[in-house]
Formats: sequence, structure tokens, C-alpha cells
Amino acid sequence: MAMSERIRLATAAGVLAALGMVVAAATAIPAWAMPPPGADPPPDRPPRTPTTTTPPTTTPRVLDTLVVDTDSVVATATIRYNGAPGTVTVDWGDNTVSSRDPNDPSDGPRPDPNPDPPGTITFRHAYAAPASGAAFTTAITARIGAESVTHAVVVSPRFRVTQYQARFRPVAPCDLLIEDHTEWRIVRDDGNGNEDRRWEFDLLEPHAWVGDYPGTTYELPGSSYSYETTVHGYATTPRKIRYRISELDVGFDAWPGNVFIDLDPGLGSRSEVRSVGLFEVPVATDCAAEIRADVGVTLLKPGLGGGPVAHQ
Repeated sequence: MAMSERIRLATAAGVLAALGMVVAAATAIPAWAMPPPGADPPPDRPPRTPTTTTPPTTTPRVLDTLVVDTDSVVATATIRYNGAPGTVTVDWGDNTVSSRDPNDPSDGPRPDPNPDPPGTITFRHAYAAPASGAAFTTAITARIGAESVTHAVVVSPRFRVTQYQARFRPVAPCDLLIEDHTEWRIVRDDGNGNEDRRWEFDLLEPHAWVGDYPGTTYELPGSSYSYETTVHGYATTPRKIRYRISELDVGFDAWPGNVFIDLDPGLGSRSEVRSVGLFEVPVATDCAAEIRADVGVTLLKPGLGGGPVAHQ
């Protein structure tokens, strides 16, 4: 073979070897050049079709919410519901249950079979106050079918305490026999020196009698007093009102005496008779007088009425 032919063949073989190396280099892509897992494909590849998942449908609860309000011993339960609930029941936690179908005209209160807005139903219940009159906690549960909601509430009994019109009566002589009249002054305050009523009497003084002193009873006009309260704890003091009684004389008066009427609701309804002796100056006598008053205690039941509370 001629020298020139051998050179030509060697050159062709080198070119082919070089092309093989280029093709191998282009085919083998290093790991650092590969796209990370989950990355978008190169632009020259077709995009992947996204996968979507539809959550399963759920049926809404029929019993939506329960709201409870209390006022004294009266609890009001308002239930919101969805659709046609059928019979709605409320367990008041004191072995008492109320139930009604809001869509049944024959099962509702009169005259309006369903006075509540659409989608709501309201129940009202009065608890019995404990003997102590103190606040207590109870659990109220609303039920519709198998669904239920329970709320714990505090019930705070509230009372109206009324001292009805008071009466005044001298129960022992307070003047010398030479006096024909006895003058009296009665001042009422709240027990802290804040005067709110005053009465004055000029009474004929008896000079002869058999048995007890014939003192006459006199009404104190405008003496009725009323307020609302709860049973007080050990850290507070129940309200009291005071009657300050004075026997008046020219130049000197009997030392005034104080009569207190206790308006603690825990004492219940009762009749009060409070007597006080008055010290005469300069002559010591048996001067005395009394205040009588009836006190009524009523358990308040807003919207439901209420009656007197007997003595505890």
C-alpha cells in the first residue's frame, strides 16, 4: 500500500473516533445536571396532566346552635336548626324536660303556634330556688334526633324584699303627769346616717289606765320600702333600714332610740315588732316605743310571675 493511502486511512479513523467521543459525551448527562424530582419538565417535553380530588359531600347538622340566657331562676334556651327538625327537646338538668315540634301547629304555644323566627325555637323554664336561696350550676342539653349540645349555666335566684308601711306606737309613758301631750319625732335612714323620711306626732298623753299602757298605733305614711337583691355571702352585709325615735320636751329630749328592720331575703316573709326604750333626762322613766312592719320576700320569675317566699 502506498504511503499516501495509509495516511488517508489513519486520518479517517481519527475523525470517527473523535465523533464517537462527542456523541458519548452528549449522551451521558452528569447527575448534577439532572432536574430535581418533581420539577417541571424541560420546555421541549409535554406538560403533565394535574390530578384533582373532590372531597366527599357531608350532610349538615340539623341542630346548629344552643344559646342559654338566665334571669333570676328563669332560663331561656334558644335553638337554631336546619331543615325540618321534627321534635326538639331540652333537658333542663333538674329532672324536667321540654319538647316541641316547631313545624307542627298543634304542638306549639297559644295563640301563635310558632312565635320564633324561621330556623329557631325557644323554650323557657323556671327553676325552684334552693332553701338557702344561693346560686347554683346546672347543665342544659338540647337534642334533635341523635344530635345534642350541652351548656353549663349558673342560676342566681333574685328576690324582691319589701317592708310594707310601718306603724308606730308608744308602749310606756314618756312625760310627767302634768303634761297633756307627748311630742315624737321619727327619722328613717338606710343605717348609714342617710335620712330619707321623717314623721312628727303631737299625741295626747293618757294619765289613767288599767293594765298595759294604752298607747295608740299610728301609721307612718310613705314608709314602704322595696329593693331587689340576691342572697348575700359571708363577705357582704344584707341591707337594713333604721328608725330613729325621739321623744321631744322643752329644754331636753329623751335620748333617741334606734330600731332596725333587717331586709335579708334569707329571713323570708314575716312580721317585725321592734321595741326600744328611751332614756329621759333629767327624770328617769320607762319611756319606750315600738315599730311594727310586715316584710315580704318574693322570688322573681321574669316573664313567668312569682309568689311570696315563706320563712326559711
